[in-house]
Amino acid sequence: MAIQNAPSPEMQMEAADKFVTGFADSTLKSTALFMAANAAERKNDTTKAIVYGQSAIDADPKNYQAMILVAGELARGRMRTIWIRKKSWPSGQMANEASN
Repeated sequence: MAIQNAPSPEMQMEAADKFVTGFADSTLKSTALFMAANAAERKNDTTKAIVYGQSAIDADPKNYQAMILVAGELARGRMRTIWIRKKSWPSGQMANEASN
């Protein structure tokens, strides 16, 4: 409950860290880590979202919510890279590279 009731994403991640540290063998570990990943995603912190999400998957390999979150963050990072390249490269160069 402390994780859900925390008023900000930073505090939710902190509460999840405290829970995981205090109850490392809990069956709710994966859920707490997913909640932290979700908070990091809302904060637009891709790196932390992926790390927390992967930790949730490590704790419970059937945590499909965490899998979807990590996949989304990885895709978002890839799209951001493509967008940056498109903005900085001449359009012909991008088309030539895509055909190789």
